[in-house]
Parts: sequence; C-alpha cells; structure tokens
Amino acid sequence: MPRIFLALILLLPLLARGEEIAYVIAASTAKANDPPIAAGSKQYTLKDVRVKEVRNKDGSIFWTKAVELASGFNIGINVTREPTHDGVGLFISNPKYPAGISWNWFQAETDDTYKQLKGDSRIKIQLKQMAAAQEIVAVEFLEDTTLTFTDDMFRRKPGEDSHKVLVKKGSVLRVAL
Repeated sequence: MPRIFLALILLLPLLARGEEIAYVIAASTAKANDPPIAAGSKQYTLKDVRVKEVRNKDGSIFWTKAVELASGFNIGINVTREPTHDGVGLFISNPKYPAGISWNWFQAETDDTYKQLKGDSRIKIQLKQMAAAQEIVAVEFLEDTTLTFTDDMFRRKPGEDSHKVLVKKGSVLRVAL
C-alpha cells in the first residue's frame, strides 16, 4: 500500500500541470502573408485526451488517442502494444471533414528517437513497459514539425494535402501515464 501512495504523490503534479502543444494550423495553399486558420498553445491534461478502442477483424486491438487543438483540428496517435516500435504514426483529424485522412510516419533512429519520413523532423517517445509489450504514452517534438492533413481523400489526388499543422519544438503529446 505505501508504494501505491508514493506513486500517486509523485504522479499528482503531472496530472494537475498537464502538457502543452504549441501549433499553427494553415491551409496548404496559404501564402506567406496569409493569416493561419488557428495558432496558439493548447494546455491539457490526460482527461482531455479522447480515447477510442478499435478492434480489428483479426481480434487485435489498438487505441486512437487524440487532443483537440483548435477549429476542430485534433492531433493524435494510434497506440498499440508491441514488443518494439519500429515506427510511430501521428495523425491530424477534423470531424468537419469525414473523408479526411492524415498519416505522418516517423521511423526509429534510436530506442526512443524517430525521424519523420516526409521531412527531417525528429520526435522522442516515452514508453510504458508491460509484461511482453510496450505502449507509447508520450511524444515530444524535438524540432518544429509539420504534420499534413487531406480534407477529402476522394476528391484530392494522393499526396495532395489541404492543411498543414506545424507543431512547435518542445510540445508534448501525452496520451497516458
């Protein structure tokens, strides 16, 4: 019992303080002088993280975990339990665009650092170790990182993005403890 109490005492400041994601959301066609759709800093706690459990046909389970930024745009990650994580996929979503799609892949460089495939940005992940698996609990942006979003995958050509979300260096997407 004392260990549980000590763990709670150590975790309470993290739960109360929360995390912060600084961002700029813009249309992909925006010119340098155009105002962004939204820009700011989102302070949040774990209770603000939206979690959805997804069961695949093969019986495997993953969780979609996302935080709302602004103007309906969310940043998220699909969390799986794996022995190792060779890559990490981050996404942007917006319920205003039901045919929207986003998948921004980061390939492992070291045990906890991943490099973006469509750019040179790097992220650092934090893992929670379980019996035979690991689960990603947080992503720290080591550099300014642009994530892309397509508002209508049926209307646009593959690779044609409608929006870009710049996540600022030092931002943290925490989805669990």
